[in-house]
Parts: sequence; C-alpha cells; structure tokens
Amino acid sequence: MSVMLRILDIINTDDKDLKKIVTDITILEIILLIYKYELEEKNFISVDNFLENNKIRASRSKKLAIINNLEINGIIEREIKVKDRRVKKFSLNKVFKEKIKKFL
Repeated sequence: MSVMLRILDIINTDDKDLKKIVTDITILEIILLIYKYELEEKNFISVDNFLENNKIRASRSKKLAIINNLEINGIIEREIKVKDRRVKKFSLNKVFKEKIKKFL
C-alpha cells in the first residue's frame, strides 16, 4: 500500500519536471517500467523489445510516440551501439531517475 501512496506523491508533486510524466497514465506507466528495469539491472536493447515484453494499455503508435516525446524532452536517453547502428539502447535520464528515487 505504501508504494501506491508514493506514486500518488509523484502525481501530486509541484516539480515541473515530474509534472511532464504524470500528464498521462501511459507515460507514467512507461516511466515506472523503465525505472523498474533499471533497478533490477535488466538490459533491454530496443524500444521494440521493451514494448513486446510489457503489457501497456495503449496502441503501438501511441506508445512509440510517447517514447519519442520522452526522448525529445530529455527524460529518456538512447544510446546507439557502435557495431550495429540499428540497435538503440534506451534508459532513464539520471536527473529524472534521482527525482523518482526520492519518492519511491
């Protein structure tokens, strides 16, 4: 139950950066899943792999648009592998990770 209260604290925060991720439940769900993966130190290589492994209630195009917007806003970062330029590993920005860590 305490995790739910902490998520409510994220939703009700005055932090303008965190307000960007709580505008839509799908955005919050994606961010929390990425955060969970990073805590468990699981490696997900690409967005496609991430979307296949997680049941997020939205259309594929909406999920891809959200992830692209998160990258544009600097909330997530994508790294391109040198050997295979098609593979892009993505992760949560360190600033946002620390802000979420304060609440959870």
